[in-house]
Amino acid sequence: MAQPAVIVREARPDEFEMIGRLYERSWVEFADAVGQDTWRRMRASFGRLAERAAYSEVLVAERGGAIAGAVTYTGPDTRPAELPGPLRLIPRHWAYVGILAVAPELRGLGIGRALTAACIDRARRDGAPAIGLGTRSPMAAAQRLYDRMGFRRRRDLEEGQAEYLVYELPLERHRNGEMPESSEA
Repeated sequence: MAQPAVIVREARPDEFEMIGRLYERSWVEFADAVGQDTWRRMRASFGRLAERAAYSEVLVAERGGAIAGAVTYTGPDTRPAELPGPLRLIPRHWAYVGILAVAPELRGLGIGRALTAACIDRARRDGAPAIGLGTRSPMAAAQRLYDRMGFRRRRDLEEGQAEYLVYELPLERHRNGEMPESSEA
C-alpha cells in the first residue's frame, strides 16, 4: 500500500499549542544530553510560537491529514536584532531553518526532508544568498539529513560558544546546478 503524501503548509495560529507539544515530544530524548537548564529553556521556547510567528513562518507537514512535523522559517533580514539560540549565530542576510521536529513514530519517512526543502524554497523565493541553521551535537540524525541535503558545517560561525553546530547551504547551487566550494572544509 502506498504511503500517504506529505503536504507542507503554513500553520494556523490555533495549531501553535499542538505544535509546541509536538516539539517537546520529539525533542525530549535530548533532555539529558543538553542538561536540565537548557531543556527548560528549550521547552519554554516551544511554547512561544506566536512570538516567533511575528518574524518567521511556522510550517507543518501533514501526512494522512494529521500534523507529522513542523519547522520555522525565517527570511533574510526579517528577525529582531537580538535573539537567543542559534539564530544569533547566522548572518542576518541569510535565511534560517529553525526548530525542526518530526513525530518520533513517523521518522524516516521523508518528513524532515520535506520541511527543510520547503524552507530552502522559501529562501530562494526571498532571494537569500544562503540558508543556515543551528543544531546540537546529540542530534546526529538531523546532522545526517542536513549533510545529505548539501548543507556544510561552518565552524567559523560557531566560535565563542559550544552549544550549537552551525550549518550553511549556499543557494547559488540552486541557480546554476552546481554546489560552490564551501568556505569550511
